[in-house]
Amino acid sequence: MNLSTYAFDDATITSITQKTNSLDFTIEDVSTPNNKKENGHLIFQEIKNITIDDAPSSQIIMIYPDGEIMDLEQEDDNTSIIIVWNDFKQQLSKTNVYNIKSSSTLWEAS
Repeated sequence: MNLSTYAFDDATITSITQKTNSLDFTIEDVSTPNNKKENGHLIFQEIKNITIDDAPSSQIIMIYPDGEIMDLEQEDDNTSIIIVWNDFKQQLSKTNVYNIKSSSTLWEAS
């Protein structure tokens, strides 16, 4: 799926579910091609490779309770996502760059 018609910038990740070979980000406030906001799931199927800040990884977890997408780019089967993780109660923040290579990427509005 071509995600370029959606704007994920400033959308919020509220949960991540990872199964054996798939990854599901629950996301709020994604801008649609009609400039409306919608919530849904960004699903990566048949994951081939994951890197976090250029280091190989077998999983992605939520570092802090709030994940703000700063940038999402997709090229062929590779998706690059910059996420700022925030814990507002403890005033903590961490930024990571994720590269996910998968056979398919789907956006499903909820």
